[in-house]
Amino acid sequence: MTKGRKIVICALAAVMSILLAAAFLLFSPRRTALAARGDDGTSWVIIDEIYDAGKSIFKAENLKKLYEALTGADTFASVQSAAGSGKTSADFRTQNGGTKNVSVWFGGKKWDAVYLTKDKSGNVVLDLWQSADNVTVKSRWANQSIDNAMATYPSNMYSTSLIRVQTLNNGGYASTNISTIPGTPYTPKTSESENTYARFTSSKATDSVVSYLVQPKNVAYQETENAVGNSSLTYTCPNDAYGTPSGAKWYNNYNYAGRGTAHDETKYEAWQNDYLWLPSLAETGDSDTAN
Repeated sequence: MTKGRKIVICALAAVMSILLAAAFLLFSPRRTALAARGDDGTSWVIIDEIYDAGKSIFKAENLKKLYEALTGADTFASVQSAAGSGKTSADFRTQNGGTKNVSVWFGGKKWDAVYLTKDKSGNVVLDLWQSADNVTVKSRWANQSIDNAMATYPSNMYSTSLIRVQTLNNGGYASTNISTIPGTPYTPKTSESENTYARFTSSKATDSVVSYLVQPKNVAYQETENAVGNSSLTYTCPNDAYGTPSGAKWYNNYNYAGRGTAHDETKYEAWQNDYLWLPSLAETGDSDTAN
């Protein structure tokens, strides 16, 4: 959903196959109908599909199972209350015997619940990362690998990376060198046969779920997050935040704000308008500090 995006930069390679985040608006059961089966795994609480694409509605009983797995109660009120203070995957494990994580099927894919919060408008938001055992695609980070922090399009700038623009189907321009971009932008695909993430990124896709997703620009913590303090890193990672990281400590010229301004789609902060993105190190932590 989330958050991220970004970074093979500060070494997110360990999480890649691709680890995705989708910030997902949770709706009250009053807005849903019908039910389906939910079942538990050995080390995971697994919630069956919560969305009925044929009827374009959420499945009330499975939503209630999700609410209970997240908060201990199957009401939307309990989720609203919990989101007010913010709940992490560690809190979800505590809620489920101390060891079980929470996964949910949504839009035909399995996602891990990692963070419950509210967006800037007060809507309840659940950050979802695609489950590792459900990822079916592989991608290189970019079409270039030149280390030049002063470039217009640095190799590790997420907004113009191949993985963001094409693999995750967000569209825009994937740079092929550090000074120019292609003349024609990549247009997001609208069918799953062309891109497996089409329904999560394009409102024109069949059975699109974009209207239920939240863009990073509407989530406050993604505007200022910083891996320093949430990992073993000494310096702030480029691409962590779409705004100014809190307490930013940059190494040399690795603050990319203001780069890639040829088009709105190539600006450093362009990913704030995406519906799918890669999680940042500030969100995942590293081997020393797991968030």
